Amino acid sequence: MRTARDMATLDTVDVGDHACLVAADARDSVAYTRAFVADGALFGDKVLVLGPPETHGLGPGVTALHPVQARGSLMGAVRREAREAGAQGYRTLRVLALMDRMWPAGATERTIGEYELGMEAFTAATGAIVVCAYPRVHFADGSLAQALSVHPHHAGMRSTVEPSFRIFQARTEHWHVSGVVDADGAQAFRSALTMIAADCPVVRLHCADLEFMDAAGMRALVQAAGAHAGHRVHLVDVNDTVRRCWELLGYPKLDVPVELVP
Repeated sequence: MRTARDMATLDTVDVGDHACLVAADARDSVAYTRAFVADGALFGDKVLVLGPPETHGLGPGVTALHPVQARGSLMGAVRREAREAGAQGYRTLRVLALMDRMWPAGATERTIGEYELGMEAFTAATGAIVVCAYPRVHFADGSLAQALSVHPHHAGMRSTVEPSFRIFQARTEHWHVSGVVDADGAQAFRSALTMIAADCPVVRLHCADLEFMDAAGMRALVQAAGAHAGHRVHLVDVNDTVRRCWELLGYPKLDVPVELVP
């Protein structure tokens, strides 16, 4: 099962990792990622950079994919590269997404969430290595918090907008949530879980590392679970505090598509 961790640099990234790199600016981002790209040759990985090929400046032996020019959907193009990497004898696909080049005019929190959750599912399913580099100066606090909340791994500088929770895919149809889901993060949590539930009739959300969820968080949970008719969310390994709050708010007596299971 995949687990969350923080990294000061990208030296420790491994197969199946999906890391959110926060850098001060584009130049700082290149300083962090140059060695990550170079390690592709060392470990026998195919290197794919998402961004205009003339601007990545990360040396030879790199396949560049311009997001706007991708054949079909961007994720479809990335999946094709992963299949080709296996057929070509590489260990795995190593992806560097330059997020300021992906969306030079900016992006909404929803756009970021949809992209990152798609990339998270792709990474968990294929064993690719993905680093999404966010120069701090190009993204608003809300957008950066949304991005950070849906990555299991964080690298680079500490952000002033660290999310209170993380949600990521542990394995197929199993997701893991950690930290605190309260009024501050309820909207980001609702947005992420709504997108996750869209493709999964029963989401098993593992909560062993969830410290607390307040009334706003529980309301967001119920709203996200109910956004898709017939879909359900099962909370696994909920602690006693969260379970008592759920009961005090009366949710066990209501017909909601959320169930707390052992």
